Amino acid sequence: MNKQLLNAALEYAEQGWHVFPCGVKSKKPITKHGLLDASTDPAQIRAWWEATPQANIGIACGPSNLVVVDLDGEQGKTSWATSRKNHGFDDNTLTSLTGGGGVHLVFQASETLIPNSTTGMGPGVHIRGAGGYIIAPPSIHPSDKAYAWDNVCLQEPQPLPAPVLDALLRQKRSPAPSVEGKAITEGKRNSTLVSLAGSMRRRGMSEASILAALLAENEEKCQPPLKEKEIETIARSVAKYPPATETPPEEYYGAPPEEYEQDDYAAEVEPPVSAAEEREGILGWEVWTAEKAFEPRPPLQYVVEGLFTLPSLNIVYGQPGGKKSMAMVDMAVCVAAGIPWLDPLPGHSGRGLSTIQVPVMLLDFDNGSRRMHERVEACVRGHGLDPAHLPLHYVSMPSPWLDASSDRAMDDLISLAREKGVKFIVIDNLGTVSGGKDENTGEMIAVLTNFRRLAERAGAATNVIHHERKQSKNTAGARRGESLRGFSGIEAALDAAVQVNLGENKDEITFFLTKTRDYVRPVIGALFSFDHKEGSTELEWAKLWGREIDYDTREDKARKAMFKVLYGRTLNTKDLTAATKGIVPDIGVNQIGNVIREEATKGTLTVRPGERNNEKLYTIAE
Repeated sequence: MNKQLLNAALEYAEQGWHVFPCGVKSKKPITKHGLLDASTDPAQIRAWWEATPQANIGIACGPSNLVVVDLDGEQGKTSWATSRKNHGFDDNTLTSLTGGGGVHLVFQASETLIPNSTTGMGPGVHIRGAGGYIIAPPSIHPSDKAYAWDNVCLQEPQPLPAPVLDALLRQKRSPAPSVEGKAITEGKRNSTLVSLAGSMRRRGMSEASILAALLAENEEKCQPPLKEKEIETIARSVAKYPPATETPPEEYYGAPPEEYEQDDYAAEVEPPVSAAEEREGILGWEVWTAEKAFEPRPPLQYVVEGLFTLPSLNIVYGQPGGKKSMAMVDMAVCVAAGIPWLDPLPGHSGRGLSTIQVPVMLLDFDNGSRRMHERVEACVRGHGLDPAHLPLHYVSMPSPWLDASSDRAMDDLISLAREKGVKFIVIDNLGTVSGGKDENTGEMIAVLTNFRRLAERAGAATNVIHHERKQSKNTAGARRGESLRGFSGIEAALDAAVQVNLGENKDEITFFLTKTRDYVRPVIGALFSFDHKEGSTELEWAKLWGREIDYDTREDKARKAMFKVLYGRTLNTKDLTAATKGIVPDIGVNQIGNVIREEATKGTLTVRPGERNNEKLYTIAE
């Protein structure tokens, strides 16, 4: 695979430039949300370009702190040269030669928001700022010519020349076009409503006010109206921008002038869509053919070796006070640092579980801010890390509260996760964020579906802390995974479930992997060590170490008992099952039956028919 474009994208990301993939020999983004998906995360970038190695490289100017002067062909170059001569400024900066004969002059952004616009410096001169992007070298233009950096110029973006900045701040762009009395047809609904929303936001209107106005306009003018959820997305996205302050309001959100409206680099809150792409509901699904399954895909990545993949939805559960929350803080610190989790104790052999370094976010709705501060501090200190260089974010008991059953609340959380670039999320705990849904019924489906959306849209290992059922005579001998509390569909929706079991001495912890879709590491041992601050019960430091344990799974125990019973004997299914259960009474007859059938299939048991109808007789194979 040619990695030239991938390597270039990674280099840009190292400089703090937010990149995203565009089509092969195209300026059109190929991610769902266009430049809003731009990232500096190496893992995400590798995944994009491993899936489409020849994808062109887009750089989102706003989050990259860049303002780019785009000179369109000879017309743009001539206009710019005239302005440079008249105003006497120096434009010596990092420069890209586009494959279409144009030039990109790449400058550092100022503290003042500079959006996409024309500059008033003549035809063919455009500004790519907040809300815009450029295609970067060594991408290939639709003409088959490559974009290239002009090595005659400086290799670092320089500050925007003062006369150019002044011109941008003085510029009066046309206000958003009125749609009064006119129908808004398919293909224009999204862009028109975004423009109207921007016009309201620049005047300081709140998200709620913008939403109310857009809903009315959508119902009255759009043919057919957009879904309410799409209107909410527009209002929420536009409201993230600050109202106009230093510059005239029109400079921020007014509709682009006619010559700029169809520009390849103009970006709305969502990428512009055609009438066909704007089809709603199920008709708008992306439907693949079998060929899609044969396209190259990034390899499966474990953010924590043998446990959690990227992306994934997982639950970590156990009894109250079982140190599951503390264990996940410790794991999160290791992931944020990219260091192994559960290193062996000093002087002991073995190794910890490897991790991939990714930004982390802890969401606490249970323990309280004082305890969260204490635990994060203790675990960071316990691993000897510098908090100033750790990509770990956390909140505790926030307001507004998270209602995971709400699509809108989850959309906001997805946006927050993407904004922070986090790929490892811990939510503590399920019961407190389920919006009052009954965990013992199908009401939980909406909650779990939203958590799955979070995992997929953020590309993150999403780990939810939960509780296990109270032990009773009805749970004795049950499969370990059945101890997960609540509706059976909870476990079915997961990629992995990990039960946390605290030993009698309160410092030995055992992790049982009770559900997995990919890799089987059934049991992991840990030892919790800590110390208190002098004269206080507050933690000074804390760390989980790896602990070697001699543990057989329930199936292993049943298998050993079965072979012990059969040694030198021949038994039918009923007698073999009963004799095995006599040795391991805590294991159910169904599990024992599964083990018998598995060993017969492998050939370790010899099976022959008995005298009675459908009777099977078992002996140990020689």
